[in-house]
Formats: sequence, structure tokens, C-alpha cells
Amino acid sequence: MRTFYLIIILTACSSLSFAVETFRPFASNVVIPQRRVISPHHMQRVQLDKVDAHVEINDQVARTTLLVSLSNPSSRQLEAEILLPVPNGAHVHGFDFQGAGTEPSARLLSKEEARQTYDAIVAKLRDPALLEFIDQQLLRSSVFPVPAHGTQKIKIVYESILPRAAQRIDYILPRSAAVDHQVPWDIQIQIFKPETISSVYSPSHSFTKKQFPSYTHLHIKPDALTEAGAFMLSIFQQHNAPNLNYYLYPDPSIGGGYFMVLASSNQTSTQQTLPRCLQMVIDRSGSMHSGKIEQIQESCLQILAGLKNGEYVNITVYNEYIDQFSDKPIKITEQSRKTLSTYIKSMRPQGGTNIHDALLNSLRQAPPKNCVPLVLFLTDGVATIGQRSEKVIRDLSNQSNPHQYRIFSIGVGVDVNT
Repeated sequence: MRTFYLIIILTACSSLSFAVETFRPFASNVVIPQRRVISPHHMQRVQLDKVDAHVEINDQVARTTLLVSLSNPSSRQLEAEILLPVPNGAHVHGFDFQGAGTEPSARLLSKEEARQTYDAIVAKLRDPALLEFIDQQLLRSSVFPVPAHGTQKIKIVYESILPRAAQRIDYILPRSAAVDHQVPWDIQIQIFKPETISSVYSPSHSFTKKQFPSYTHLHIKPDALTEAGAFMLSIFQQHNAPNLNYYLYPDPSIGGGYFMVLASSNQTSTQQTLPRCLQMVIDRSGSMHSGKIEQIQESCLQILAGLKNGEYVNITVYNEYIDQFSDKPIKITEQSRKTLSTYIKSMRPQGGTNIHDALLNSLRQAPPKNCVPLVLFLTDGVATIGQRSEKVIRDLSNQSNPHQYRIFSIGVGVDVNT
């Protein structure tokens, strides 16, 4: 396989300008690996069978190698060319195809030139979905043959500098978000210097991970080969302090938006962790109907399953009355876990809501020594019985908390009193 190298020599000058190339006609088949194969004349077209992507990441430099597999089911040779959206700032390191033909070449178009090419495709070839790549550079190849009843493989190599945000490095492999794009992309990534990495995460596609002495290997899972959308990967680097990163997604239609927080840490400790003493305080008043009590029961069962044998728990359920599973926290064993599960499942909503006395009662219970005392207070937050002043109820956490429980309030339902 031949390799094409592009060498650019810049001479000193006061300014540089780039002229947009004269627009040349498209080949009979335009292959856009991230999207589909387009035929300007709606004639027989080549088929896009598969794309193999191999990515090597070393610090902030990524080398992406794409092997595009094409086939020609027709009885005559077809001409084709590649249009490949690539990240801004990328540069071509190699381009080649198999078989006979003119010397392979490829030209990297700037964003402005790419925009003109995309507009021409939309106007002439009627594929407006390509405008999703409008803010990226574009690689356009020379024309190459795809033999009759044969195959052709195109190899493209480009390098790019990855953006960094604090201790996070992001890699994006542009692809179409159209759900009708079903061409499999087999993506493999090698991340060198694994000792500098604390974790890797992809918000777009699932992958498997293998650790080797000199690199970390990621491989997209089989069920994600045809998933639509760009492949995105975040690499979190080692740091003495925990890494905290966030992604923001504004949505003007709701007057705000969404966010996702990712936290990772490479810190390890040889100290033995302290067991927890958890007080689950559960609202079972009449306002917890319409699915609320079922949500609470399911959540408490999951919490109970997450507690380790040897930790402690107690359950307080309340409406206008206060009922406790036990007068003191009990140790988690396989048998006590089953009994607690049955108790949680037996709750039924009825009556008023005495938030003040339920919280006060749970804070009075002394936890076992050398435990982390926690209160998980679940309610829709509207007191109807006893003390109903929200300020007085809030002050309980400081004035009537002799054992320094850490209190976590969980609001239940869409009508929760925040």
C-alpha cells in the first residue's frame, strides 16, 4: 500500500491567504464514511460495507487511522472519491487505496472551503443531513476505481491535537447522528502512558477495556458497532486531588438545561473504612399514594442491598404516629436483611404527616461506636400533624442532634415541598 505525504513550506511574509479551489464535479460515487454513499446520477452505486478505526493517543496527540471497505455489486467498474469530515486542526498524514489507478492524493479543505462543498452536495445531491458536519474541516480525495464485482479499501491517516480541560482530555471521532446509518464502525483505541491515567469514559458508546504494561486498550462493544452519533471519549489524568469535570447542555425551551458531573480519583488508602449506621426515616402518610410509596420501597430495598454485613441500620416509618423497626440500630446479617426487606414491603400509605417527631426520634438513637451515623429522610415534605413550622423542623439538625448524624433529605414526587 502506497503512502501519500504532504509537505508544506511556509516562507516569511506579512500575511497569508488561501484561495478556494475551483469546484470540480463529483465522481459517480461520493463516499462519506460517516454518512453514506451518494450517487449524483442515481445510478448503480458502490456499497459502504464497514469502517475500521484505529486510534493511538499519546498525551494530547491523537493519530486516527480509518480503513474504509467498499464493494461494487455492478458488472462494470465505478469511480468513487472520499469526502471525510475531520476535526478542526487535523492534518493528513497518509492516504492510499488498493489496485491500479492514478497516484492517490487527498486535499484537506478549510472550514470555509468545506462549507462550500457541503452546500454543493445539499444543492446537487439532496442530502441536507450532511450539514451536521458544517463546522468541521473536510478531506477530499482524488478519484479512484472500484472494480466490477470487486472490493476496494481506502486507508486514511490523520493527526489532531486534543483539547484539554483541567485534567481531562477529550477525543471525538465525527460520525452521523442519523439513525438510518447502519454501517458498522469497529473502533479500537490505544492510550499510551497508562500510568498517567486515572480513568476513561465514553458518554456515547460502550466499550471493553484491557490494561497492558505500556498502554490501555479500548474496543467498542459489538452491540454498539452501528450506534449513531459521534464517538466521544474523555481521558482523566492522574492528579493528587480528585478530578471533577462537568458537561453542560443548555436547553432554552425549559429555561435552563442539563449537566453531567464526572468525578474520579487516583487516591488510595490503606486505612480500614468505618461501617455505616443508617437511619431510614420513611413517610407513609396518605400523600404518598399514586406510586410514591412504591418508589420509596424500591429505593430502600436497593439501599438495604448495598449495605455490607456488619454495618447497622434501623427503619422509622411515620404518618401521624411514629413506628420503629427496632429501638436501636441492628447489625446487618443475611437474616436481618430479609426481615428488614419484608418490613419495608409491608408499608401502606395512610394518615397525616408528623415530620418533626419522626426526625427527632431518629436523631435521639445512639449509633454503635466507631460508625458513621447517617439519616436518610424520605418525604414529600409537607407537615400536617404536630409541629409544622419548617424553620423549627430545620433547626432540629443543629439543636437536637447529639450524635452528629449526617442528614440527607430526599424529596419524593413531582409535588415535593422543596
